[in-house]
Amino acid sequence: MISNILLSGNRLRQLLFSPSLFLLAMTALASLSGNLQANQNYGPLTIVHSGKCIDVPNGSMADNTGINQFRCDNSNEQKFALKALGGNLYNIIARHSGKCIDVPGGSLNSNIQVNQFQCDGSNEQKFFLRMTGAGNSFNLVASHSNKCLGVSRGSANDNTAINQTDCSASNAQQFQHPTISGNAPQQYRQPQQPQQYRQPQQPQQYRQPQALQVPSYNLSQFTPIAHYPLMTNANDTTGYSPAMKLQNMQFHNNALYSAGEYTVNRASTYPKHWDVSLFTISAKFYVSEANEDRPVFITGRRWLGFYLSKNGTVSMKYNNSKYIHSNVRYSPNQWHEATITYQNGVATFYLDRTVAGSIRTHLDVGSKTPSIGITDYSQGRTFKGWIQDLKVSIYSGQ
Repeated sequence: MISNILLSGNRLRQLLFSPSLFLLAMTALASLSGNLQANQNYGPLTIVHSGKCIDVPNGSMADNTGINQFRCDNSNEQKFALKALGGNLYNIIARHSGKCIDVPGGSLNSNIQVNQFQCDGSNEQKFFLRMTGAGNSFNLVASHSNKCLGVSRGSANDNTAINQTDCSASNAQQFQHPTISGNAPQQYRQPQQPQQYRQPQQPQQYRQPQALQVPSYNLSQFTPIAHYPLMTNANDTTGYSPAMKLQNMQFHNNALYSAGEYTVNRASTYPKHWDVSLFTISAKFYVSEANEDRPVFITGRRWLGFYLSKNGTVSMKYNNSKYIHSNVRYSPNQWHEATITYQNGVATFYLDRTVAGSIRTHLDVGSKTPSIGITDYSQGRTFKGWIQDLKVSIYSGQ
């Protein structure tokens, strides 16, 4: 057949003007072109200071997976496309999942680990690409906060978080990508960037210097509506709320002990008169190991909770599935105090009364009476360790 086509002009014309064969040929060419373009656009995002790559741990497909630095291994979870949006803005899209690098909850804070999340067009998924003037390296600047992506504390170790942080000249905030070079098109090099990108006179919506102020931590302004010392019993000492409901729990060394078994150990309560617009939750905890993500306390419907991460840092969970991570560390075999406040639409979490992070958000509390316990039913995880002095307080303004 091929020889006939080559020898016969009539057969060649029949092939070219056959609608079905022509469509098939054009589809194949388009597919080939698309694959070539994809192969050209995806590549490793290499960090200048360590020579390591941005990585989605274990090739996870899940939303809210934290982005780390890891030694380059040419895996798809280390390949990203810089999708141009215009105006020097880009989405950073993971090849293996098709999801975008995202600043959780649109946080404006420094030291917030970025994650992968389904692409939704939000500003916290858009980054300015700013050439550093050092070879082919560039900064990635979050459009909603004007903060830079960088390796936490400039570490060269594997599995170190990629954070949003204040921009500096550190090469731990400098990246390279195969599609960006010294001879890159104008949209990449931006040698004469508009004023808002160089940031000498940034508009207020970019800098947001007063957008998220952490409320002062003053317990004298709050009145307990539930206080459970949890030393020898589960009773409330305020007289407002019922005793905690315990299942297969025991008191030991003047604290309530949980073995961390999801289907066995339970502790929960429904504090009365809980004004969920202005409140504080706190508890003291002691753990003997840090090898799994677990809550210290968490509300019903998971609209707010204090989490211990297996890497030794603390996090806050909010609105069922979102997290704010931190670099603040807890120590096994030592008592700590975990606290969350919610004031003026800002949720803030503290370890030992030191701010770990905060986020402006509306809490999706739902219509049911709010409760609090030690089990995250969505994750099948229960606190493991000793807990005491659980309090829920509401704002009194006194």
